[in-house]
Amino acid sequence: ILDRWQKPGDITDIPKLSLTAYPGKTTTRFMYDKSNISFKSLALTYNLPKHIAKKLKLEGISLSSNISNIWTWYKDDAEKGRNGIAEYRYTFPQARSFSFSLDVKF
Repeated sequence: ILDRWQKPGDITDIPKLSLTAYPGKTTTRFMYDKSNISFKSLALTYNLPKHIAKKLKLEGISLSSNISNIWTWYKDDAEKGRNGIAEYRYTFPQARSFSFSLDVKF
């Protein structure tokens, strides 16, 4: 609010402070383009060769991993000094999760 418009000739993108008119209802100042590109998940599985499983006296062994919410790019950049454009769209940050599994068949 320190950089708000105060007198003619001021150059700012922050409107005049007023008790009677709330500028948030009539401005596009807080509108952001929600266009984004997201890399949401990646899953990898590796099956151990049968001859190695047989040496271990098993039918098969499989290793798996899954990662979610890897990366997101937004068309609009964040304002200077802010944590990021996502804070205007989501109340909480998206959680990134990692999972690993081992499947052993006897």
